[in-house]
Amino acid sequence: MAGRPNGAQAIRRVGERRAHRRLRALHAGRGDARVDLPHPRRRVESVTAERRGMGFSVVQVATVLPGIFAPILGGFIADRATATAVFPVGIAFEVLSLYLVARYLSETASVRWTQDRAAWADLWSMLKRSVVPPPGLFGFFLCLAGDSFVWGISLGTLFGMFSKTYGLSDAQLGLMTSAMSVSSVILQLPIGRLVDRYGCKPSMVFSEAIGLPLMFMWAFSSRFEVLVGSYALFGLVASTWGPAVMTYLAARIPANERAEAIGRLSAFRGLLAFPAPFIGSLLFERGGLQLPVMVTLVGIVIVMLGIIVLVKEPRTS
Repeated sequence: MAGRPNGAQAIRRVGERRAHRRLRALHAGRGDARVDLPHPRRRVESVTAERRGMGFSVVQVATVLPGIFAPILGGFIADRATATAVFPVGIAFEVLSLYLVARYLSETASVRWTQDRAAWADLWSMLKRSVVPPPGLFGFFLCLAGDSFVWGISLGTLFGMFSKTYGLSDAQLGLMTSAMSVSSVILQLPIGRLVDRYGCKPSMVFSEAIGLPLMFMWAFSSRFEVLVGSYALFGLVASTWGPAVMTYLAARIPANERAEAIGRLSAFRGLLAFPAPFIGSLLFERGGLQLPVMVTLVGIVIVMLGIIVLVKEPRTS
């Protein structure tokens, strides 16, 4: 079952990418640039500055909630119909989402259409600076890029490594993803309040710190119930990361520059982190599951120290 490519695998991987967006994510890393670019700016414009953490958390709950059911639904359809039957279902949901966006979503930013020509003329210079962090944010961008890289070493091919090392089936891997989504949905709103109350930096450091026991669980336990519990813990990692990162960015960037700043962050992270899954695969081939996971653990420690030293808590404005 683990070696047969089917719809359950496809829907699980899509759900995993969306649930990991600390960017995770996410990412894998922790994010998906297609999703991350417009949504954070809209969330910022829709809430007051002192409630940004909660605003990001509310939307993230709605984003992660389908991940509880999608892996199970994908497996059910693939087992009782055909693998390709999963994709028309996905297309139908995408069409429904497009209709809801076009019908009910209203613009919150003030747009001056007279500046269109000037904006197009500035496109080339914007592309050239897209991989350069904004002034004063180099340390923040560097830490996030490092986070995407070190987590990507393990997350990029984690389920494949689990299947090969522990012999987990598609259904078991789907249940792990659902456990992550459940914990993220339950914890997300309280965490949003904590981000608003105590700041972004403590949440980011805490998110990295949770990764340390998580790596030990992935590397040294083959018991399925422990791995399910580890993915429930991974939901806490994602919940404490995403709102803190976007709240920080919103507090440091002027309103008329936020969309570009989010795009520059995605580009900067992507350029530094894109080799991570390949490197993780090479490490796995040479040292088994423990080697890439332990490399990720060391990287998490470095990133966590980088956040402590290089990232300064922004003022709420």
